[in-house]
Amino acid sequence: MNSILDRETTPSYEIYIVAVDMGTPPLTSSTTLSISIEDVNDNMPVFIQLPYSASLAEDVSIGTPVLTVSADDIDSGANMEVSYRVFSNSEGKFEVDLVSGLIQTTSSLDREQTDFYNLVIVAFDSGSPFMSSTATVSIAILDVNDNIPIFSQSLYTEDVDENDSGSVVLTLEASDLDLNLNSVLIFQYQDPIEGSGLPFTIDNN
Repeated sequence: MNSILDRETTPSYEIYIVAVDMGTPPLTSSTTLSISIEDVNDNMPVFIQLPYSASLAEDVSIGTPVLTVSADDIDSGANMEVSYRVFSNSEGKFEVDLVSGLIQTTSSLDREQTDFYNLVIVAFDSGSPFMSSTATVSIAILDVNDNIPIFSQSLYTEDVDENDSGSVVLTLEASDLDLNLNSVLIFQYQDPIEGSGLPFTIDNN
């Protein structure tokens, strides 16, 4: 051979050979040489449709599908059979199907604890030795209204002079761990009808 072979470029060759004697007149015969190039595991799996990203509400049930990763290997036979596994950063919340590449949840999510995951998925072939590649899957966790407002104190007390009118008695403080409208608080009497008879008003905001 005077050059490097590459089965993925040219998997086989048909060579026509002629033998010629030195007689007069010269006589010839011919034959055909068929050469098939056997595969070696020299190509790693390549992920398609990059980048991978998804979003999930934090209250999805365990076993919820996220997305499916896919990788191709241009080798042949066992060298092209691709499997998948989670390499890192799942924190036990996600798994990937070994054969299909489907990623799904394996545990409950909580946006207030972790609002974003960057999973590293590895695709590996069945060659010996195997070859592999990795892809990152970005998963954003979306907020749902699953946290109650929390007052800064469980009990507020204040003294007010009996002739006082129009002054601020005290300011209540409360917070909510959720996001956006889920964290916007409005203050009101628990029983508006009962509260209407009180000598106090409350700023809703």
